Amino acid sequence: MSTIPLHEKRILITGANGLLGQKLIKTFKGKFKIVASGNEDHFFLEDSDIHYEILDITDPARCKAVIHEVKPDIIINAASYTNVDGCEVEKETCWDVNVKGVENLAKSAKNLMSLVIHVSTDFVFDGNSGPYSEENRPNPLGYYGKSKLASENVCRISGVPFAIVRTSVLFGLGVKVKQNFFIWIYTW
Repeated sequence: MSTIPLHEKRILITGANGLLGQKLIKTFKGKFKIVASGNEDHFFLEDSDIHYEILDITDPARCKAVIHEVKPDIIINAASYTNVDGCEVEKETCWDVNVKGVENLAKSAKNLMSLVIHVSTDFVFDGNSGPYSEENRPNPLGYYGKSKLASENVCRISGVPFAIVRTSVLFGLGVKVKQNFFIWIYTW
């Protein structure tokens, strides 16, 4: 068990400019030392207390450099290519972000043995017999679900401590976040 007080532990949050990333930062602020990261050239939240690193998780050298510099105790991977329909068309981009990006994070985290918390999806199931539990066998139907299942398997074989969190539909308000059901209804 680690003897580092929680408020001194470092968390690297990837995808920090997305809705989930923004909410994670607000949740953990003041409890941990947070480093936000995303592939955008600036941090969307106006918060001078949060350090921001430009990080495209598909770039293995940049992953290694950022993780080596930050030395996170925990990495929360909220970065993902989530356009389900787009994944069917842009399969290479989907795989690069959702699978190779996770590989890059896990490989870079291995020297430090950082805990990798990977955000996945219920799309790893076919939807025919839910609600699902951890014991249910995944059966993704589309390419997005297949890529997220592959990314879960990357975590399992990586040799780093990991946790997988499967989400369903994410919705809410954030700064410059993409359209979601809640925003659509709210602005309608």
